[in-house]
Amino acid sequence: MDLSTKTYTEEELQRVEQLLAPPEDGIYTPEYEQEIRQAFEIFTQKGIPVSLKDDLLNRFPLYSLEYELPEYEGIWEGLTYIDASFGFMSKLPHNISKLKNVEELHLRSNKIKALPPEIGALGQLHTLNLFKNKLLSLPKEFGNLQNLKSLQLGGNQLNELPKSFSLLHKLEYLALQNMKLELSEIPLEIFNLKSLQELVLNDNHIKSIPDEINQLQNLKTLSISDNQINQFPEGLFALGQLERIYLGSNPVKPEEVIKLEKVFGDKVYW
Repeated sequence: MDLSTKTYTEEELQRVEQLLAPPEDGIYTPEYEQEIRQAFEIFTQKGIPVSLKDDLLNRFPLYSLEYELPEYEGIWEGLTYIDASFGFMSKLPHNISKLKNVEELHLRSNKIKALPPEIGALGQLHTLNLFKNKLLSLPKEFGNLQNLKSLQLGGNQLNELPKSFSLLHKLEYLALQNMKLELSEIPLEIFNLKSLQELVLNDNHIKSIPDEINQLQNLKTLSISDNQINQFPEGLFALGQLERIYLGSNPVKPEEVIKLEKVFGDKVYW
């Protein structure tokens, strides 16, 4: 039976619409996610009201996946783009592995605390935005995302990366700005990312740059403003291909400023 043909009373429809209505002040509360889940529990029992079918897929695509609503069965393998940003999710569903062909996944400004191991099954993924969540770690399966080219992890609570992170050989853009646990060292796994072209590390508590940075021979932009760096390794000066270095609000020693400007000239932005 096609559950979407089941009818709702006017009162039932108003109830689910009320549960899904965003908070008037736009402020996340765990209670709001519970209201979303209450609505989806109703959908698993009664089907989706026809009037809400498109809206649910647009506003709550990953809840629709998690609850395996029959109306959407069969579409997941065809999806290449999902934007679930500015939501209220505290987790990703384990059946996210159904998104076998997704290429872009945008999850900015949610409350996600952990990624399931099944994230590694998204073999076609090339863009992943996880800015401003509550991630404490990444699963080792993260290294299976071998087609990933752009990764935004800023605004989380990571202070280390899994060893498998080094396997992201196609990664060109990586952002780890404004890490909530006061990132003080650059994770060494980053220096194995030979395709990296832009590295963003602004607004942390980084005190030094390892000499291993000289391994990033394709790096064009280094953004490391608002940290605690006062001098630079010889490995940085070996990166003749650098086009932009953002260093504002660091306590850089005067002699280091002279050296930087001698080597990189107007490529340094203070």
